[in-house]
Amino acid sequence: MLTEKNKRLLNECFSEQYLSRVGDESEIITSATKHNVFPWLYHKYQTLNLPVRSNAFDQLFAEQKNWIDLLLVEMEIIFQETQSGDIPIIFLKGPIMSEQIYGNCYLRKTKDIDIFINESDASKMYHLLLKLGYKHLIEKSRGDFLPLDRLTLKEFGHHEYFGFYKETDNGKIICVEIQRFIHGTINRQEHLMRIMRCRESTKVNDRMILPTMPSHLVFLILCENTYDNTHWSDGPRLRDYMDLHFFILYRHASLDWDAVKSEMKMFLMEDIVYDILHDLERIHPASGVSAVIRLLFDKKPVPPHFRPKFFWESRIEERIFDGDSNHWGEVITKIKGKFLDSVNPYRYLLKENNEKELVDQKHGGVIPFRFVRHEEGVDLICSIPRQLRERENDLFLEIGLVELLSSPTLYQLYEVFRTQQETKDVLEQTDGSLRVQRRISNDQLAKLCFCEDSSKYVGFNLFLKETTSHGYCLTIGEWSDFSKQWILEI
Repeated sequence: MLTEKNKRLLNECFSEQYLSRVGDESEIITSATKHNVFPWLYHKYQTLNLPVRSNAFDQLFAEQKNWIDLLLVEMEIIFQETQSGDIPIIFLKGPIMSEQIYGNCYLRKTKDIDIFINESDASKMYHLLLKLGYKHLIEKSRGDFLPLDRLTLKEFGHHEYFGFYKETDNGKIICVEIQRFIHGTINRQEHLMRIMRCRESTKVNDRMILPTMPSHLVFLILCENTYDNTHWSDGPRLRDYMDLHFFILYRHASLDWDAVKSEMKMFLMEDIVYDILHDLERIHPASGVSAVIRLLFDKKPVPPHFRPKFFWESRIEERIFDGDSNHWGEVITKIKGKFLDSVNPYRYLLKENNEKELVDQKHGGVIPFRFVRHEEGVDLICSIPRQLRERENDLFLEIGLVELLSSPTLYQLYEVFRTQQETKDVLEQTDGSLRVQRRISNDQLAKLCFCEDSSKYVGFNLFLKETTSHGYCLTIGEWSDFSKQWILEI
């Protein structure tokens, strides 16, 4: 059951009016700060001339405003440079989305600048940001950054590249995140190109005009972001539902709902939008969302589009205030594991130690196999048993890596593959086995990293294949689509 304090916060968050009649405003502002909705509530109380009796909250909002002003200056500089360089961009999230939702760029807490680009412009954007003083870095551990010398994705198939960082004159660190598609749902190239052509201009802070996402797509992005956090991340967030509520409240009359409905079907998002709108209706029944549900959906069943359906023991509003994000993270991780196991049957073929097994899919049986990383994580050495070379030429073997490709793992692969343009193999005869240390060029790495992928969570297979013309081939490929494999000859 919700406590009275949490009920009060819900009412205050979803109303433009002052509803509280007990306690002082500082208590509810403290709770709002915890749930990242502080800027909106503080601004609301100031607008209604309700003084919050704490200098700390004045200072907190002033810091928020100063930070947003700093980001806006940088966004304007980046936009001017991209115009000069003929690089079309769209600003996402942060102060831009705050302006599109609330008509005020200061009411959403944000950490960085998010920019959507055409993937074909990735290299130009990389060099543009370097010219502006940014560094392309990977955060190996908290506060410990390593430089990257080429544009690199966070994970195989990820929608974002590793961040670009710059220190300002007053010691603040600004991060720019470059996105090549919009999360996991809006990712088809023809859709992305059309979105870029249809981008709108939004006046921010009554001063600058910046390129933004079309309004009807902002609604779908809010729905998907809320769904992703609620079902696939660390649990539902009050801010997500509050943003969606006020976007509907303020934009309902002007939004092209036919366009929303058309794009929703095109991106196969009916189930996402349906579930999230019903969640919002449960959280705040007076939100007016029932009218939107009637606009977007008829009486036919909503197609699930092969997304797993989760049935939670507690209600959505109770999950929001649970407060234990680690608990929800563990629950969701288990669900992911079960879901991915059924799709990727190779995920647990590898053992915990370095001694692995190759499963011979053609002839049956298993073959021992060593998969070794250098202690610094910069070399990848495969020790191939002699018996592989004694098999038939059409030998086809496959194993699956245990882990999904995380940022540190990608960095290790990057360090292995990034070296010089020289692609000569180094072959050694060691303990009756052939040791192959493979170096490939940056261009080849680009094809590996930029491989198109529509899955949010991706596993890998390694394929070892002997051919009469090329000898052995090591294939690093995506388990869900064998047509997208990238072959490295060894």
